[in-house]
Amino acid sequence: MTYRNILVQVDTSIGANSRIAAAGQLALRFGCPLTGAFLRSSRLPNYMFADAITPISQDALDGYLQERLGEVEAASQAARQLFHADVPRQVKTRWLDIEGETDDELIACAKRHDLVIIPPEIMPAFSDKVIPAARIAMASGGDPG
Repeated sequence: MTYRNILVQVDTSIGANSRIAAAGQLALRFGCPLTGAFLRSSRLPNYMFADAITPISQDALDGYLQERLGEVEAASQAARQLFHADVPRQVKTRWLDIEGETDDELIACAKRHDLVIIPPEIMPAFSDKVIPAARIAMASGGDPG
């Protein structure tokens, strides 16, 4: 069996280093490119809507949104640095930031890769949603194990 391309989900969780290192070694072994995918959430927290009756100035809202975007970008950059630190230099890499509030983008991405390495449950950055790996495997036409 051979792989033409591999996708690995990247975050800054405890298991991320092992997941990235394993994906990097497989990509090196098969001489194929490795794509790192960071799942982010651009959804506003529920409390932003629950308290919508309280007037909030446009400047305050804009400030919060800019702060939120900065936090998401910083988390993405931290994950990207971890990815590049754990992947052998000989491996050609690619980086994706994927919207993680729905499974659709990750499923579409998984369909374009021969092997997908993800944890049993994925939690996109700044989200309370949990995406089961089995859902991604079944929806992308793969075998969950």
